[in-house]
Amino acid sequence: MLISVIIPTLGRYTELAGCLDRLAPGAQTLPADHYEVIVTDDVRGAAAGPLIKNGYPWAKWCAGPGRGLAANRNNGARIAGGEWLVFTDDDCRPPGGWLKAYAEAFAANSDCQVVYGGVYTDRPRRSLAETAPTYRRWSRLFVGCNFAIRKELYSAMGGHDEGFPYCWMEDVELNVRLEKSGVKKLFVESASTCHPWRLYGGHEESRRQREGMLFFLKRHPDQKKTVNPAYFIELSIKTMLSDTIPGFFIFRGRGVSSALVWHFECWKNAYLLFRDYYKR
Repeated sequence: MLISVIIPTLGRYTELAGCLDRLAPGAQTLPADHYEVIVTDDVRGAAAGPLIKNGYPWAKWCAGPGRGLAANRNNGARIAGGEWLVFTDDDCRPPGGWLKAYAEAFAANSDCQVVYGGVYTDRPRRSLAETAPTYRRWSRLFVGCNFAIRKELYSAMGGHDEGFPYCWMEDVELNVRLEKSGVKKLFVESASTCHPWRLYGGHEESRRQREGMLFFLKRHPDQKKTVNPAYFIELSIKTMLSDTIPGFFIFRGRGVSSALVWHFECWKNAYLLFRDYYKR
């Protein structure tokens, strides 16, 4: 076995089933004996174990530690038997050639220890309230829903930092540690995956993102040159001009209140980041 696919989950059974359907033996062009699928489940009580046992017996289920996404990913990595760990999220929809593209990249680049693909959406956007972590070749940073790393390196790096309170910036923090260690990363477009649109979570989602951002800066204070109040102000202005205003007419006002909340939170992030971090 070459690859261990790790899927952290937290109560999203419909989404998880959709992801597993696309990783089943025969659904992927990579032979089934070349990979395993591990679902690490942070739900207590009504967990996904019965779903896996009855509908996807070829996948491995394990109970998560219940300490957040970073710890849940590390939990799956610990029991993985593959040389390579491939991470995705339970709401992603990997195409049929996804794992084969990774396997071919591993074989063709023996000196590379981290490989990642792009992320695209399942359909055109329908509302300003919809969001998705899309990116293409230009990104030098992988996101947590689509990257591969040698298990030996992942263990040596200590995996994801389990101090992150929520699902935000933990993948960026791992990127930063890898870059500081001089680890070579490779982008492979054919290893891209689909992440469907989801609705923006409003003030609560922004609060969690802010806490993750502040924790990230505690770990890496040198990163304030890129993550700072000016960044959020500039991001809000650019997005207003390039996305929100045109989107108001394209989507006929659908989701505009969510978009305005997002812009408000950008400016709030700028203020709180200055108050809670830069004034210390």
